[in-house]
Amino acid sequence: MKTRFVALIEPLHIKALFGYFFTAILFITILSIPLANVQIYPKSMMILMLLVSLYIVLLKKTRIFLNTLFLYKDLIALMAILGVCIISSMLDNRVASFYSWEGVCQVVFMHFFGFITLLFLYQEGFFGKMGKKLIFFLMLISFGIELISGFAQIFFQLSFIEGIFGSLQSGLTGTTINRNIFGFYMAFGTVLTLLKIIRSQGTINIYYPILLTLFFIGLLFSYSRASWVFVFVFMFSYTIIFFKQVKQRDALLFLFVLFLFAIAFVFSSALSDRFLSIIEGDSSSRFEIWQQTVEFIKQKFLLGYGVRNFDFEVMGAYFPHNFILDILYSVGILGFSVSAAFLVLTCKEIIKTNLIHLPLLLSFFMILQFDHDITSRRVLSMLMLLAFFIFSRRVDENNAKMGKNYNDFDTKY
Repeated sequence: MKTRFVALIEPLHIKALFGYFFTAILFITILSIPLANVQIYPKSMMILMLLVSLYIVLLKKTRIFLNTLFLYKDLIALMAILGVCIISSMLDNRVASFYSWEGVCQVVFMHFFGFITLLFLYQEGFFGKMGKKLIFFLMLISFGIELISGFAQIFFQLSFIEGIFGSLQSGLTGTTINRNIFGFYMAFGTVLTLLKIIRSQGTINIYYPILLTLFFIGLLFSYSRASWVFVFVFMFSYTIIFFKQVKQRDALLFLFVLFLFAIAFVFSSALSDRFLSIIEGDSSSRFEIWQQTVEFIKQKFLLGYGVRNFDFEVMGAYFPHNFILDILYSVGILGFSVSAAFLVLTCKEIIKTNLIHLPLLLSFFMILQFDHDITSRRVLSMLMLLAFFIFSRRVDENNAKMGKNYNDFDTKY
């Protein structure tokens, strides 16, 4: 027997109504990822998950939701073990900092459940025929808005965060707190635009080469060396993996990007100095930070020191600037083993489904070896979205078996 509330609003097509809400909130969530000085992103994520919970209860979708969980029982089991490792590490070190426990909530709860939420909505067909393409374009729009903020700093000397002024001389920051974070988003924008162009069939829309050039300018003048490496690793790994499938157009596109790099380095001494610092092995004190981190890891090898518990006064940094060391320091060898299992499972999923995700994963992994806090919004949100693209294939296959066809089964973007 249907609830009185459902019976009351059934003429309004409750599922369609929920669909409008889900799409609008998803739009706000993805677009707000780069905005460092506002709290729209976490709030919209929570609202999205609460609305999904309401949808499951009102329309009695519990069985379908449980079926979605069953599709990802291996990931859920690993996440549960990792959660135990994280909490054990925090309790073992008697961590009481709100900032640290907030990081736990983001790692264990918000982004993982956000990932499951996206998969459930995708299975229910709320994204329509656009499916994964909708999220792909929302990401491009989000990075595009960040790009506009960078150009606003160039032409109007705007400061979006008090006390932080980005410029062509010191590096663009946009709405973020430093140039490395801005470069992170520009690198993703550059790579996703490259992907859109090289995976397109037939004539390419002129807007994409223009967007690629603009993202590239933002990337260059972020002065973020790790972000430059991100783009280089993507192009190199894509060429190796798809060597037999690389078209002449793709090769010319990559050569065009390299040509732009070369021209920029020739005509800008600041850019050439940053590039030469990579060749010369200038780590910006990262080697010292890594050495200190290793010494601390040796002392608490099993459980680590807890999430977001890196001592700035001792280390001279807020995080280890290395993905592997960050995990070992935070959750020890136990948490690292679970994280490695996640990575192996992800690689297997990519090999079984769509190799196009492999260059993205390799590039992401490479940038995390030199920069960015693994519990930060930017890293976790990109991991969540990348995982959605990789693992949504299980939903596609499950829907195909059940005869559903409201999601697109195209592996291309």
